[in-house]
Amino acid sequence: MLQVAIKEKQKIPLSGCVILALVSIVIFVLVSHSVGATSSASRDELMAAQEALLLTEVTLAGHRETIAEERRVEVAYHTGMDVRRVEQDNQLALAYFTPAFSWRSGAEYDAARAVFVADLGEAHPFVRVFMPPNGSIDRFNYIDLNSLNSGLISFESYVTGIRGERYMYTTIVTMAATGHLRNTGALGPLSGQGFATVILMYTVDGSGVIGNISAWPTF
Repeated sequence: MLQVAIKEKQKIPLSGCVILALVSIVIFVLVSHSVGATSSASRDELMAAQEALLLTEVTLAGHRETIAEERRVEVAYHTGMDVRRVEQDNQLALAYFTPAFSWRSGAEYDAARAVFVADLGEAHPFVRVFMPPNGSIDRFNYIDLNSLNSGLISFESYVTGIRGERYMYTTIVTMAATGHLRNTGALGPLSGQGFATVILMYTVDGSGVIGNISAWPTF
């Protein structure tokens, strides 16, 4: 009887474990289904929100472009100035003049100077004032020997006239440097970091050619 009782006691927990396992499986399936449904619903809501946000951004971008185009048309009507053309000219001018105001070594300066000399000529006032020859001392170039450098800070252009396809610009250039160019045609040092402003005037024709360059340093 004792042994039988023991066996019966063993059977009861086993049955309970089976039932508990079955109940656990059912609960897990129900919970998983509920969580899955909730997750699916959440994903749908998130995707719907993302689509709505994207649509809003596209709509706003379209409105901004419409406003910008209306502004361009209005400016062209009242002044004869093509705003798109001005934007293109500004990019051309920035790319053209940056090497003259932004260099980090003697080699970089010399390479930029060679381009301006080939384009404008050695005797052009812009070359003589802003890009004089980089001298040498005991086989070392002046710029590297004195650790000089220059960086373009800002380039603010304004249309000052329009003659047919030729636009005239006045630009205020701000540069930071540890050295500057003197009218004597020699590089001269500054004490520490210095800032300088240059008044730059030029024209851009319908083909994107920059000409009639003149400039005045304020340092």
